[in-house]
Amino acid sequence: MDTLGQDCLFVRNLSRPEATLPRESATTAFAEVRPDPILQLGLAFWGSKTLLSAVELDVFTELGRGLRRAEARIERLGLHRRGARDFLDALVALGMLKRDGETYANTPATGLFLDRTKPSDIGGLLTRAAPWLRPVIACRKPASGCGSA
Repeated sequence: MDTLGQDCLFVRNLSRPEATLPRESATTAFAEVRPDPILQLGLAFWGSKTLLSAVELDVFTELGRGLRRAEARIERLGLHRRGARDFLDALVALGMLKRDGETYANTPATGLFLDRTKPSDIGGLLTRAAPWLRPVIACRKPASGCGSA
């Protein structure tokens, strides 16, 4: 198993409620401390990037036009078939879409706030923020000034 795979397995095991820390580092107080808030914050950009990409691709506006099977949706959005279902399923996992079999739909919140045809749309704000966030997400050490001239 590669290093990334080992790291993911370690994180997944630590995130389980029944997980215990290594015996040599466990004390009664320390064993009750969970890494969940650190992991949620440290990996939050994954969810943000997925949401921002969906807004830029007009996924929520397209879904607002009515229910369609995944294949028709993928073609209409211009997504590559190989990763499209994973992308849409990631949005389901993030709570941004609903899925029933082969059909994807907006949640009440995304239907109201991320469909560009609605006056309540806030996708424009997210779209304007995305270019500012890209260099920060891409930079491995933001405090080092990477990406600056």
